[in-house]
Amino acid sequence: MGFAPADILFVAELRGGADDWEEFYCASIEWDWDDDTRSQSTPDCDPYEAGTSRIRRRYSMRHRFEYGGRYEVRFRLLNRDDPVASARAVVELRGGRFGRFD
Repeated sequence: MGFAPADILFVAELRGGADDWEEFYCASIEWDWDDDTRSQSTPDCDPYEAGTSRIRRRYSMRHRFEYGGRYEVRFRLLNRDDPVASARAVVELRGGRFGRFD
């Protein structure tokens, strides 16, 4: 539990499997912050080579939540728009002085 507004660092780690796993090589990354915003990135990678190419295992992103509430943050790795891995985390924040009034 924290207080809004809050800047939070999220880290996702891919564990297990081979370091040259083609399905996970050069995957696009999507973060859904559950506050009506998303962050996406697609890396620029060399062509895949079995036994040589290495997958990325650690992904991090900082996000600012302006208002108190419960947020279910979702992380997805995509291979050509197909999900190959996902994770989620729940963030709970209490409203700050300038909280949203609905």
